[in-house]
Amino acid sequence: MNLLSDFGQAITIDLNNTLIDGSPNPNYGKACVVSDQFANNSYVSDRESMRATLFGEFRFEDVLAKGTLSKILGRHVFTGLLSQDDVDIETRSWFRYALWPTSLPRASRTSRI
Repeated sequence: MNLLSDFGQAITIDLNNTLIDGSPNPNYGKACVVSDQFANNSYVSDRESMRATLFGEFRFEDVLAKGTLSKILGRHVFTGLLSQDDVDIETRSWFRYALWPTSLPRASRTSRI
């Protein structure tokens, strides 16, 4: 049962009567706080953005004589956008403590036949 949060920490009772090396556990039966692999993570993000906007106006009256044709073709506005976005994200998750069966003392290993 998790009493602190939903990130993997829990308050529990130490039920290991011996330590990994086989010696008696002085904390047997005492309260302890433990965490799992989901509580050990990091997230780093780095963002960079660059934008440039250009615009221009073209009036046909400026290049044609004033008249019916220049009124029909009229005035035009052009807009351009150049944009670049870079995102670097680093996410890491890890076990705070991990033991492999080969790292345990020989007396503590279990074998199956």
